[in-house]
Amino acid sequence: MPSMAGGIFLLPLMGFVWMLKQIPPPDAADVAARTERAPMNPDERRALFWRYAPGLMAVTAAYLLVTVLRSMRADFAPEIWAGLGAKVDAGMFTRSEIIVALGVLCINGLLVLVRDNARAFFLGLAIAGAGLALTLVVLAAHAACIVAPFPFVVWLGFGLYVPYVVVHTTIFERLIAMMRERGNIGYLMYLADAFGYLGYVAVMVGKNFFKPGGNILELFVTTGWIVGATALLALLGAALFFAQRRSSWTAPQTASTVASY
Repeated sequence: MPSMAGGIFLLPLMGFVWMLKQIPPPDAADVAARTERAPMNPDERRALFWRYAPGLMAVTAAYLLVTVLRSMRADFAPEIWAGLGAKVDAGMFTRSEIIVALGVLCINGLLVLVRDNARAFFLGLAIAGAGLALTLVVLAAHAACIVAPFPFVVWLGFGLYVPYVVVHTTIFERLIAMMRERGNIGYLMYLADAFGYLGYVAVMVGKNFFKPGGNILELFVTTGWIVGATALLALLGAALFFAQRRSSWTAPQTASTVASY
């Protein structure tokens, strides 16, 4: 099955890679809008990290927590559905994930329409926070027994994947553009993904310690409350930090500044 699945994706993958290669290099307008993107050496990476360490650590912590809960939702899906008392068939998994994917795609895709980098950056943080808030609302609805299994799984997935994807597509990208940094998001995404997948590994290792008869749903819900509240506070801290840093940043964004890049 893995080989067949890989074969199905191979042709679209090759087509999209070809499309990526057709993208022209940035012109003067792109550089003016997003700054020049260049590889960073180790000293530059360390300097970039320490300039924004509290904010970057807060975003990374939120990303780590979301990755852990997102992985639990995926890897324990049969146990979660069973704990909810739902009769599950293969099509239910497909339907729930297609709905989540389309919703997340629309929300994150619309952010490209926001031209101002600072506005897009803080809007990205706000959308991520809204996703986490939605997660807490859905968990509260589950505790009150007022949400059915299918919408519970779908809305929870939506609340988790919105912040997960917005970090990839918007937050780090617009941070570099907002602060007029010359680096690229490769290093920042490496940091986030390294810790995020460390959390994923912890989930997979922890999975081996739970017997099939264990109450996975209860564990998932408890973890959801911890992740939702903690990650939401982390994003709030990141927003406050970057708002303060931006207000104290006085470098002129003039044509001569752009030309120097």
